[in-house]
Amino acid sequence: MKMNELYIVLMHYPMVSNDGIITTAVTNLDIHDIARVAATYDVGGYIIVHPDPSYRSFTKTLVSHWTERAGGRKNPDRKEALEKVSVVASLEEGIEIIKNRTKQTPLVAATTARHFPTSKSLEEVVTLKQPIAFLFGTGGGMTESFLQKSDIIIEPIETGSNYNHLSVRSAVSIFIDRTDRLCNISD
Repeated sequence: MKMNELYIVLMHYPMVSNDGIITTAVTNLDIHDIARVAATYDVGGYIIVHPDPSYRSFTKTLVSHWTERAGGRKNPDRKEALEKVSVVASLEEGIEIIKNRTKQTPLVAATTARHFPTSKSLEEVVTLKQPIAFLFGTGGGMTESFLQKSDIIIEPIETGSNYNHLSVRSAVSIFIDRTDRLCNISD
């Protein structure tokens, strides 16, 4: 697999919380920091999925400030990173973006901090010969039923600690860095 065949997909629904299934908010830090990871590792794209039209509008306005208006002229590095961002209403729309760019159906690989008996290692996933949509959840993570609909669930990040509740920005950074290292080994 090549890094430009990998897509970061940030999901905001259906997420788990103490109150049940929720839709999480888009955060400025997630937009910027994950876009910077996407640009640094030259992934195919960063797709933000949110079902609420007002959140999509907000996100598109923020992104366009950096890609089409004054923000991009003032900070070309930020413009380059945010040019990786697409904003859509559903995972299906995100998959269509990937299909249009790669001419292939991507493997949908969900990430989670939870353990599942069918989980695959990251090493197994990167050896597959097709584009990959890496799904990341916000809030308390994606619901189990949503995770089970993915093609593959990737094993959680293991550190040796009993604590396992990384911010999504941190999890994306770790997964993408580990994926990049594995891709460079297998070249």
